[in-house]
Amino acid sequence: MSNQLEELKQRLLAVIDEYKKLKPQAAANTTTPATNNKPAETKPAAPANPAANAQAKPADTTAKPATVVASKTLSGSVGDKGQNKPADVLLVKTLLNKFTPSFNLSDTKTNTLVGPTTIGVIKKFQQEKAGLANPDGLISVGGKTWKVLNGETPATGATTTPNETPAASGKDFTHPAAARVNIAYSSGGSAHPLNDRATKLLKSILASCNIFSATVTSTKRTFADQARIMLQYYPTYAAMSGLYGVETANAAFKQGKSRAQFAQWLKERYTRTGRGSNHIPGFAIDVVPGSNRAAYAAKAQELKGKGTGVAHIIPKGVGGEKVDHIEFSFEVTNIKGIQ
Repeated sequence: MSNQLEELKQRLLAVIDEYKKLKPQAAANTTTPATNNKPAETKPAAPANPAANAQAKPADTTAKPATVVASKTLSGSVGDKGQNKPADVLLVKTLLNKFTPSFNLSDTKTNTLVGPTTIGVIKKFQQEKAGLANPDGLISVGGKTWKVLNGETPATGATTTPNETPAASGKDFTHPAAARVNIAYSSGGSAHPLNDRATKLLKSILASCNIFSATVTSTKRTFADQARIMLQYYPTYAAMSGLYGVETANAAFKQGKSRAQFAQWLKERYTRTGRGSNHIPGFAIDVVPGSNRAAYAAKAQELKGKGTGVAHIIPKGVGGEKVDHIEFSFEVTNIKGIQ
């Protein structure tokens, strides 16, 4: 019996041994290769409504310039010391260009600023088209300038077109003997040559008085020219204030300014307010007639503000004026811009 048990034990041990030998091989045959042992890649499910699940963007808070639309009618004054509401400024600039394209105000769709150029054009319009003897550079609601500009009142001068020069309008005063007049220019100053239109008008005024020679002593000036001439010919406070006013005399004599500083003061005031001599934008001429000066001044006074091209006259001696100062309703030289 013991022998039988021992034989059975040996057989069991042999089976166990065989099993141990077969187990590693079976395990190798049933293991997934390493390259296929990665976890399955999962993708998020597509949203049912992509637009609804899109990431919200922050609101654009960047300030954008306001769009200004020109008024249909004038609601406030525009020009020198005017209310200058942006929509009214655009309306006025658009009408000025439409009425007389040669005025050529730029940026009429976006530029709502009123500076010396705009004020100068308004004054030119008032002189040339509205017939104002003393243009102030301001367009008021219901005023004469506005009525002419918007067509309620006829203009005193013909509207020019891009193909028509102001001299061809036939509205400037003319005289048949104008060609006989000789005009000379002072040297070493601001006596820049007159353009053709200004030459013709000045010669016509002189010829109508039987004056056939004259000397032009000054036309368009720089601010440095203006300061030099004012201090040279009006060297005292009383003389300066008599022609140019107390504010200017104070700047010239009571604030310790050099000539260059006084010129800068003139420029800054003109830029800020549009106030200053009409020699600066180029509308003025200082003239010394060859004879019969009183007749020349009287004729210019007679023509002033009547659509003849003559806008203003300050005869010699008035307010301390040293020569006959005449202003036309248009630029008298071919020099453009404020110098």
